[in-house]
Amino acid sequence: MAVILTAAPYVYTVTGSFKETAEIFSFPVHFLPEDFTLSNYARLLSGENIPFIRQFANSVIIAVS
Repeated sequence: MAVILTAAPYVYTVTGSFKETAEIFSFPVHFLPEDFTLSNYARLLSGENIPFIRQFANSVIIAVS
């Protein structure tokens, strides 16, 4: 039971990354996405909102050094 309670937020976060914004905030809450999408990952890697690739590279440089 403790494993389910501990893992549930992580699983919900990962499944939420495949949902559209409106579906994330909809009620009642759906654990699995109704319409599977990769647009959130495309937006993340495109640098539309934040320069994720550059920030990730900076983190790798700091961690390696």
